[in-house]
Parts: sequence; C-alpha cells; structure tokens
Amino acid sequence: MATKRSTVSLKEQDQHAVRVIQTRFHLLSQTDTIRFALRVLAWPPERAGALRELSLPGFPSPARSLPSHEGCGQPALEVLRIESQMLAASLALQRPIEQRVQETRRARAEKRQEYQRLRMLAAQLQMESQRLLSQARTELTCWRERRCP
Repeated sequence: MATKRSTVSLKEQDQHAVRVIQTRFHLLSQTDTIRFALRVLAWPPERAGALRELSLPGFPSPARSLPSHEGCGQPALEVLRIESQMLAASLALQRPIEQRVQETRRARAEKRQEYQRLRMLAAQLQMESQRLLSQARTELTCWRERRCP
C-alpha cells in the first residue's frame, strides 16, 4: 500500500486531545496516535459501546458523529487489538533500552571528562619534562665550563 505524507495544523485543543490519546494508549508518536484514532473512528455504529470508552471530555462522542463505514467490523477490531498489544510490548521493550542508553551516555560523559583530565595532565607533564630538560642542559653547560679549560 502506498503511503502519502501530509502536514496537518492542529489547534491547541486538538493537540491536547492527541497528547491525551497518546498517553492513555502508550503510543510512541503523534503519527501513531492519529492513525490509531482514525482507525478507531472508522468502526461501524454497532461498535459504538467500545467507542464511548474512548471519547474525550469536551469532545462529541464519535459514535454519534460519524457515518457508518463499510468493511470496518470485527477484522478492524482484531487489527486494533493486535496493534495495541504490539505497541504495549514495544513500549515495555523500549524502557530498558532507554535506561541503557542513558547509562551509556552518563558513562560516556564520565569517560570524556576523564579523557580531558588526562590530556591536561599529559600537557602539564610535557611542560615539566621540557623545563627539567632545559634545566639539565643549563646545569650540564655550567658543569662543562667549570671543568673544561
């Protein structure tokens, strides 16, 4: 199936509704949320009982406001149920991954700080070795001049 990319401008109350649905159903993106809402709203009137559970405060009930859509019945509900389970499973898998990413970022930041500290220490040691080498050369020159005729 071909996909079509669209841009939609949402009013603040629509953005709020998207966030509420996204939070309630643990959806990962606004795109997933809008797709989910469209599929739910495509349910036929005989599934209105299930739609009442999904209505948001301040919005009309979808069951009363939408016309019937042919071909959207039990198979659509099964698809939604499976997608909901898949989204919940992916969210459950995503949490440990996000935690590991955060741990890795912290460890990386610590390593970066340690690297910077070691670079500064190496620069200080190099400067000190240059100073000691210069001092040794000066002392050697003085020693030679005193001993040599």
